[in-house]
Amino acid sequence: TLQFQILCLGMFMHLRRSSEEKKLRCTRKVSRQDGVYKTHQYAKPFFAEKRRNILFYSVHESSDYKHVEKARNAGYSIGLVVDANDLAKLGFRSLYLYQKYLMLTDDEINDMAVYLRYWSILRQCCGMQMSHSWRIQLAGNDTVHKNPYTRQVDTHSLWYSACELYDIGDIENRFLQSKIVQDAIRAGVQDRAIFIVSNVDPPLDGKYCLRYNKAVKELNLGFNHVIPK
Repeated sequence: TLQFQILCLGMFMHLRRSSEEKKLRCTRKVSRQDGVYKTHQYAKPFFAEKRRNILFYSVHESSDYKHVEKARNAGYSIGLVVDANDLAKLGFRSLYLYQKYLMLTDDEINDMAVYLRYWSILRQCCGMQMSHSWRIQLAGNDTVHKNPYTRQVDTHSLWYSACELYDIGDIENRFLQSKIVQDAIRAGVQDRAIFIVSNVDPPLDGKYCLRYNKAVKELNLGFNHVIPK
């Protein structure tokens, strides 16, 4: 998801140069239109016009590299291939790995850094796909300390999201005031990707995170669960 967001912002930056921000398209639904497409399927032949497309990969284990080579041998252009663990360790700062591949200026990459600094916190601490450990903390369930599927247990671990340290409402509003979000609003961008923390959440409005976190506390909402009306 972080890689997808970085690439989406990269497309936005290029469109902004020619005041064509409305053409932004970032989605999981692959089509023939120019855009940034996210998929978890390695081998599927996504595009007929291979020369017009660049594939970026985040790999989880050494065996995943065979899929990269398969795509390369099939004639696709390969951009950055990054280890998913490195993305997790570097956090939003991993965007600097993409600068030369996306041909972005220092000013553009810094605008992206400001955006992603807030977005990365919101991604973990807000919405339907928040970190598992934070969801359990909000719900007051101590089983977070026994759950074998979450790494965000030890408060001294680099994997710990520390969501309780943030004023999440303030972070959401700082995000909305970032240059990229404001430029997207002024340009009338319709694509939701700039304004959301996941593909299932609604656009942020300044109070969404407070509402959702409150609902998790009171209703014990699970992964991808919406706030009941």
